[in-house]
Amino acid sequence: MRWLPLGLVVLAGCSGGSSAKPDSGKPPAHAEEPPVVAATPELIDACAKHLELLHRARLGRELARDGMAALAGPIPSAKELDDSRTKINALGLNGKKEAFEDAASFAHLAQPSLSRAGLTFTPWLRPESEDDMGLARIRVRRPGKWKKLWERGLEYELVVLDGFLVLDYPRYREHALEHKEPPREKPRHRTNLIVIDAEALEQDRKRAISEKRNGAAALEKLSSDELVTEIELREAAYLRFQDEAKTVSSLDELATWTEILEGNPEVALSGGTVSAGDAGDEQRRAGAVQAIVLELVAADVKEERTEVMTLPQPERSKRLKELAPHYMRSLLGSR
Repeated sequence: MRWLPLGLVVLAGCSGGSSAKPDSGKPPAHAEEPPVVAATPELIDACAKHLELLHRARLGRELARDGMAALAGPIPSAKELDDSRTKINALGLNGKKEAFEDAASFAHLAQPSLSRAGLTFTPWLRPESEDDMGLARIRVRRPGKWKKLWERGLEYELVVLDGFLVLDYPRYREHALEHKEPPREKPRHRTNLIVIDAEALEQDRKRAISEKRNGAAALEKLSSDELVTEIELREAAYLRFQDEAKTVSSLDELATWTEILEGNPEVALSGGTVSAGDAGDEQRRAGAVQAIVLELVAADVKEERTEVMTLPQPERSKRLKELAPHYMRSLLGSR
């Protein structure tokens, strides 16, 4: 996504090798430098509503193509889109008509102005897809972070989001169709830009506590900032091992054992409870957590010793941290 302004932190040159769309032979509608105007509340609201109109129009086209037009609901008319563009123009943000016709072009037009209000356009879950833009609030941006995990240093940029005004398109589609997100079969590829949706994370925590889910007691003890730090560690572990793990399941287990070793074992083993905002990715990791617990129980039965998972919490956490290096070496094929 090299055409985007440097200020678009979630899409800037931290993509770990992801590339822009193949050249279609047509000059991009966003080739000109976009204007910068005051990001008033009215303009922010109008831009958010326009992006949602674009999502609705795309959803209607896709469902019609798949023979599910009845599920699309009201599809924005050409007049609705034109009226939305006119309103944004009246608020000072002007551009060619083509810049208002798809999410990628509209993000390029509006980003320089909205970034001044702490907002960013981001496709997030599919960083390679420019048309998947959502509009998110940025809570904090920390470039140049460094962490040593399993004898290797990692340098990355951390962006903590404070929720979305408009969801990125894949999640918008799921919400519109009221589909429960299934476990993601393959891990999301991590880059040296780690993005955490703190608002979604806090919602996960509250649900876990109210429903007394696995790990709820540990989650209740953590502050919001401490929980973000815990999930940052989990994301960094995926980044550390994603090119070294032999299988998807071993990558999930390595990330979990890293979090056990370096973070809070109780939170690490609450698989499927809280995530960086990508529920499908975390639901898949829950399977790895279950595999770890079953392996621990089997090993304890074989050795005729007290089961680790039945120990009181302080002793359990201590023992899990002692066991973590052994299991990580085994997963990496080195004893």
